[in-house]
Amino acid sequence: MAVQNLTSTHASAALRVRRPANIWQRIWRMRLVYLFLLPAFVLFVVFEYWPTILVFREAFYDWDGFRINNFIGLANFKEILHDPTFRRSLQNILIILVFYLTIPFAMPIIIAETIFNLASERAQKFWRVFMLIPAIIPFLVILLLWQYLYNPVPGEGFLNNVLQHFGQQPKLWLASPSTSLWSYMMIEFPWASGTYMLIYLAGLQNIPQDVVDASRLDGASTWTRIFRIDMPLIMGQIKLIAVLTVIQTLQRYVGIYILTNGEGGPANSTMVPGVYLFQKAFNAHRLGYASAVGLVLFLFILALTLINQFLLKSESDAQEQGIV
Repeated sequence: MAVQNLTSTHASAALRVRRPANIWQRIWRMRLVYLFLLPAFVLFVVFEYWPTILVFREAFYDWDGFRINNFIGLANFKEILHDPTFRRSLQNILIILVFYLTIPFAMPIIIAETIFNLASERAQKFWRVFMLIPAIIPFLVILLLWQYLYNPVPGEGFLNNVLQHFGQQPKLWLASPSTSLWSYMMIEFPWASGTYMLIYLAGLQNIPQDVVDASRLDGASTWTRIFRIDMPLIMGQIKLIAVLTVIQTLQRYVGIYILTNGEGGPANSTMVPGVYLFQKAFNAHRLGYASAVGLVLFLFILALTLINQFLLKSESDAQEQGIV
């Protein structure tokens, strides 16, 4: 009997030893680490999550940012549905998005493939650094440079000086409804994003060398290898850049705000949701309505991102099954 009790005692002790610590015990053991992380976590919640929560709440209120804060239900959203300026801003941003999902989206892939196919390793390193240099230039400097290029004042704007040199009439690049939006989309020419190029290049360099060598032994041309091997194997990077392009494009407003002095003009030809939100919040002091615009924009970005992910996932699955 004593032996049985001793055995059961040892078994229960072994169970206590083997029982994993619960979450509170693990937190207590790592309390010093969490203590150092706490300030960053508090700041992140206060300046990131709390404003987002406020947007969801104030979208249903008539709020001027100070005193007036009356609950009005869906009135802000009903006004958005009949707001011609907001509809025009969505139209403009969709045009910009379609454009950025074509040439600007493909250009980093082309550059990454070009660098990847260079025979000299020294040349690859040089061009990687060279293509990344523009990324360290502040975007504001680029905008000021394009303001000079687009300057409509005779004798001051570079592009108009070139046109006049060839006997052409100067143009109101940013002051004409017919050219302003396209002029804005040109400001990042030649759209060679160094960051996106590095992401694609990292994906290409992760392709097993055996696969590349096998394609060469099979007599595959460079174009065949790019479209049949490289593109399917960097589909993860393509998905990432597609999602980032959609999100960043729909959130754009800084460039247009600076180039048009915060007006989104002329005649709302360059108005985008970000600029319209800014105007309603800080010019018209309608922060409740601006919050509703932000919430609609958030849902719009979320929907397009999910659609984008679904389409790219379907194409990737088809390629893996040998359909494409």
